[in-house]
Amino acid sequence: MAGTKRALLTGITGEIGSVLYEFLLGKGYEVHGIVRNPASVTQYVYHKIFQNAILHTGDLQDAARLKEIVEEVQPHEIYNLAAETQVAASWQQPIGVMEANFMGLIRLLDAIASTKRASEIRLLHAGSSEMYGQVEVLPINESTSIAPRTPYATSKAAGFWIIKNYRTHLGLFAANAILFNQECPRRGTAFSTYQMTLGASQVVLGKRSHIEVANLELTRDWGHAEDCVECLWLILQAEEADDYIISSGTGHTVRQFLEASFAALDHKITWSGQGVDEVGRSSKTGEVVVRIDPHGYANRSQSNNQVGDSSKARRVLGWRANKTFQDTVTEMTLAACEREKVKL
Repeated sequence: MAGTKRALLTGITGEIGSVLYEFLLGKGYEVHGIVRNPASVTQYVYHKIFQNAILHTGDLQDAARLKEIVEEVQPHEIYNLAAETQVAASWQQPIGVMEANFMGLIRLLDAIASTKRASEIRLLHAGSSEMYGQVEVLPINESTSIAPRTPYATSKAAGFWIIKNYRTHLGLFAANAILFNQECPRRGTAFSTYQMTLGASQVVLGKRSHIEVANLELTRDWGHAEDCVECLWLILQAEEADDYIISSGTGHTVRQFLEASFAALDHKITWSGQGVDEVGRSSKTGEVVVRIDPHGYANRSQSNNQVGDSSKARRVLGWRANKTFQDTVTEMTLAACEREKVKL
């Protein structure tokens, strides 16, 4: 259709990618995605949303194929969301993480730079707040010093800088979106928020006695994926490419997340004890439903407290987060509960 914008997504089957895919369709875009094996898409829980998707076989490790796809699709916008995202596991495969998250990005940038339409393509790279490391003064903004503490965080820091390099030296419209935690029912199963909402649901349904967490006081900035993808899109509608933090702007502790999750299932948590002996009890049953994991508690100092300052995105782009913390946790918990009921 003449005049229709074309968008190309890496990581289209992930949490943010799938939500962005639907968002862009709603905006009237022709949306293309790069996947390693289109046939495997049916393995994803939310695979039905991709029934009419335009998928291309490819990989960020294949430079020649990336160039072919960019030439074939001729996208107006590219959203690079593909990444190895497990922070702790990056210590086991640091080379693989750097290959996927940094070298893959360079290949994508080169694919854009080599096309005759380079000046017409706008690239959004999804970065991570993990690159800031242990920050003493919160909230974090775009001027906060970068000090990564893991191979994953280092790969994201490298990606942040290479985007700025290509923007400055080659004139590409390349922007960094620095994502804080973005949540929704499509969150990957390895993430703590998925595990907490799943655990709360299983406890209430009688499928387990309790859940364990490492650090009740760990503070994170949990936003909603739907708010996030709107900001990703707005970044590429701006007159100039720039770097933006995407966050809710409000920090909550793991304790508050658990309280919100159980509250969504009509269970209030009351706390007693201290340190590794602290427990959370259901006000309905009096039973202990939350305990502290001793090993995780002993290593709790390795985790970073994070709250993001997204005032630049609000000021420059006119973006606003619409979902509250309770909205997000409730939506995830009820979705987890429905999934578990099906298994009963």
